Amino acid sequence: MRILAPFGSAELGGSQLFFLKTAELLSDVIEFRVWLSADGPFREELERRSVPVEVWKGASWKNPASWPKVISALQREKPDLVYLHATRLLALLCRYCRIPCLERINMTRRWESGGWMRFPFVDRVMTSFNTHILAVSEAIASQLRHNGTPARKITVVRNHVE
Repeated sequence: MRILAPFGSAELGGSQLFFLKTAELLSDVIEFRVWLSADGPFREELERRSVPVEVWKGASWKNPASWPKVISALQREKPDLVYLHATRLLALLCRYCRIPCLERINMTRRWESGGWMRFPFVDRVMTSFNTHILAVSEAIASQLRHNGTPARKITVVRNHVE
């Protein structure tokens, strides 16, 4: 299985560490490839682990002007699955390309969190483009269901703990 994982940040935060651990555990059965929207320590860790990585300098998944380039790259890569984290607009492009996508959601959907998730309708629309969702806690899964995401699309997978 080939999984493409676009990341909007090249810092070594929790999501990147979760991905590195997952890629390490599944490297015998899954071929991972990573797109980064910037350069940074995450790229170095990926390369150290021999995970193919491509840095898209100047291209943003959030910028519709870049979407033709992203669509072309998705069609060229032909991954079996796209793994999303904080790059949820790419779910729309995956749907267009008929590529399944899985979004990992680790942020609360509560009002004070800010961003799109404080608007249940917009959050529901954005999650509708995903094939499936990984919530990092039952609380987040509950909030997603409350906002209208069907329960059948949500699986709780907690973060790795050493």
